[in-house]
Amino acid sequence: MTEDGSYTWEPFWDKHNKLIDDYNNLVRRWNKYVPFLNTRKRNVGRPLAASEKQVAEVRRLRREGRSLRGIVDDTSLGLPTVRTIVGQMNGDDRTTQKHRDRLERIEIDRQQIAEWKRERRTGDALPKRVQAALKQGRELAKEARGLGKA
Repeated sequence: MTEDGSYTWEPFWDKHNKLIDDYNNLVRRWNKYVPFLNTRKRNVGRPLAASEKQVAEVRRLRREGRSLRGIVDDTSLGLPTVRTIVGQMNGDDRTTQKHRDRLERIEIDRQQIAEWKRERRTGDALPKRVQAALKQGRELAKEARGLGKA
């Protein structure tokens, strides 16, 4: 309630709108840096137990169509290491998936944005409607008092 006795939702809507604006700014800032973060190669997890030469050999053998166990037999590497190298080639190893899951753009649903705008418009119009209803109620009460005297 304000000083003149009228009702207002303005403090609530101001906080609500500020929260939405802060969230949208945060999403915008995050999405701005996602491409930069994704281009940087980061080691996630334990280092690979293979040299660059061994990794190149595993990739070459895999492109030739060799099975994972066949590659293990041809190289001195273990099956988990070979599986990780092949997974990195395809982009479906655990560490790559984990990395991708953390660094994706945040997409805001267009329907959600429209709903927020609608709520903002309603919030801006609500105090005026409340004041109009109160004024109309006072006028009706004044009329009703006048009817009893006649």
